[in-house]
Amino acid sequence: MHPSQPRQSLFEPLERRLCLSAAPLAAAPALVSATASLGVKRTAAPTLSLADRQELLKNWVGSDAATLSSLLAAGDAAGFDNELLAYMRARTNRHYFFDPADASGILSFINADSGLVNQKNARIAKANNIVAHMFPELVGSTTYGVQLPAGTVDWLNQPASSTNTEFRYTLNRHFFWNDLAMAYRFTNDPKYITELKTQLDSWSRQYTRLANPDAWIQDTVRPKWDLFTTAERTKNWTYAYYMVVNTSGWTAYYNTMFLHRLLVQGDFMARTTKLYELTSNKATGHATALYNLGLLFPEFKNGAAWQTQGQTQMFNVLDAQFRADGIQYEQSPGYHGGAMSGFFDSFRLAALNGQPWSSKASRRLRNIIEAYYQLLSPDGTQAALSDTYRSQGTTFFTRAAIAFSDTRWPLSRPRLDDVWQLGTAASTPLLTAPTTPALAARGGTAYFPTSGYYVSRTGDDRDARQIIFDAGPKGGDHGHFDLLNFELYGYQKPLIADPGLLSYSKSYAADRALVISTPAHNTISVDGLNHAASEKSTVAKLTLFSAQTGGVQMAATQYAYTGFKGAPVVARNLWHDRNDVFLVVDFASASASHTYTQSFNLFTNNTSKFSGGTIHTASGTGDVLLQPLLLPGQTTTAKNALLSNTSPPAGSTTGLRFAINQSGRTAVFATLMVTYDNGAIPAVSARWLRMPSLARAGQIEVTRNGVPTIVYFAYPDLSPTPAAAAVKRSIPATTALARPTLAFSTTSIKKDLSLFDLAA
Repeated sequence: MHPSQPRQSLFEPLERRLCLSAAPLAAAPALVSATASLGVKRTAAPTLSLADRQELLKNWVGSDAATLSSLLAAGDAAGFDNELLAYMRARTNRHYFFDPADASGILSFINADSGLVNQKNARIAKANNIVAHMFPELVGSTTYGVQLPAGTVDWLNQPASSTNTEFRYTLNRHFFWNDLAMAYRFTNDPKYITELKTQLDSWSRQYTRLANPDAWIQDTVRPKWDLFTTAERTKNWTYAYYMVVNTSGWTAYYNTMFLHRLLVQGDFMARTTKLYELTSNKATGHATALYNLGLLFPEFKNGAAWQTQGQTQMFNVLDAQFRADGIQYEQSPGYHGGAMSGFFDSFRLAALNGQPWSSKASRRLRNIIEAYYQLLSPDGTQAALSDTYRSQGTTFFTRAAIAFSDTRWPLSRPRLDDVWQLGTAASTPLLTAPTTPALAARGGTAYFPTSGYYVSRTGDDRDARQIIFDAGPKGGDHGHFDLLNFELYGYQKPLIADPGLLSYSKSYAADRALVISTPAHNTISVDGLNHAASEKSTVAKLTLFSAQTGGVQMAATQYAYTGFKGAPVVARNLWHDRNDVFLVVDFASASASHTYTQSFNLFTNNTSKFSGGTIHTASGTGDVLLQPLLLPGQTTTAKNALLSNTSPPAGSTTGLRFAINQSGRTAVFATLMVTYDNGAIPAVSARWLRMPSLARAGQIEVTRNGVPTIVYFAYPDLSPTPAAAAVKRSIPATTALARPTLAFSTTSIKKDLSLFDLAA
């Protein structure tokens, strides 16, 4: 997927991250005469200087290098620029997702379809905003609403018109150049290409080169050569460049400026030794950008070295960042999707240029894509687990299905970027595909033992009910304190909701601290405090996963509270009847007294009162009922909760956090959850038949329409030290699956593993 609008909703890692100081994977050669244009000053002189052209020439190995050299030696700067532009327009040694010569056919195809014309007009409207200096606040923003002054854009400083501290990073990624480039191709209106060139000029003047490329990690350095922002910017620049390079509005002078500044950014990415941890999604951005740059611009003298360096780092990141079951290290579907998209772009570019990935690496990427597919909500949106917004995730699969010839993955009606990247021949049959297709053949359950995600769903229809249980590690900076959390989705909306990402902006710091906390999640918490932020494989263990015809049951125990007084241990057992009924049973034990809380985030505060032993939402179109099976000493509370779908303020919503509390050394909670549609509350109830003990399983009777079902819940081992017990797992005999040895792992894993209950 290309780093333009559809992708941005998947990839928004803009918060501050820790970096490692590391030697480059291979000695990164510096530019020849790299100091020739250190610091492009804010002067009246031309932004593109003679020294810049000399530096570009000394680092250029294209077939026209001798011609360029003679022109520059003769003092013919204009001739130099014209020759360079002619070469770039005529070269055939490298291929992008589309070749510039394809543009006229693509434009005709788009103009012949009303749906694509509507998308075209929306893209032009965004470009009009950019011309008026109305910029997006965040990468995933659906509107461009941050007004900057007329005249030269200030790329370096936070504007008064936005309090969002992520805006400056968003601004410098230049993904909106794709809006300008595409609008120019659609209309031939020079205002769009003029704005693009003007922004290239002003950015080039202000972004003086760092004398020490490692200085980018300093918060106070200006200009802020953020490594990830630079990586994403080069990808966006490349897309816009291929869009306009063959047009009359793209002049030779700006072509040379573009190539020189691209060279400078590649040099920075190759020579800095302050690198992201391999498990960070930002490491994906850096590695793939360097790889793509070297692959697509072999005329740069160091291009081959950049490609080799980027490739080595890219595959190291691929191994370290994705667990054996295909889930990304940061435990967030949004970051999984973003990193996956970055790898997929490089995978496709390599194939287009006759350098396909190995079969092993290709299988690894395919497994990662399948894992992302399995964690989507039934209507195709991303589950808001950890740092994830609920953006539509199905549109990615059109390109993936074509690239991997996988007929299970859904095909969507083409978006503008699909047409540009796939071409008219591949896009023609897609015109009859649904805009947001159904997710097919995912099976009744999905099982991810190394990341700790477990899924049960009623089917593949959009209204299917799906529960995702999280018994895995925190997931680094993008993970939440959410061990044993779950999210329940049904009837095309969240019913019991994860609080989501909210925002990285400092203005939301207090609210974000709350939404990432343990008490803010649908789990069991102790004393209203967070559990430990552990990535260790011993902090939690899955104790049961049973997928039978009559129901799915899964259980896990976590030890991340054992640092508290009395070493509390908590456990959870979830049962799903494969329809609309769920049971959540929690256990807690410590040698000292604590207050334990079982919480549920209803995605609306339009609810009934807690009366008659139940509370339910009252939207009338997809609702959920909760019936806690209260024991002596247990009390209930309800208060508003901040939840997020997309970036605030528009993407935030006020839900209701319903909780059951109990104090003591031990606690057992049980709550019935029933989903339903059309406002018709089903006749379902539950009651304890027998409390669980170490000697025997507990029993809960669930009665639906007068028909009882008895569900058994074993009392878990709540000893403070986790035992290396084998996972008890009951699965259909037709599904052959490897058994996990650990609940999850943080090591670099190369083994391919795909665990989906497709027979269920």
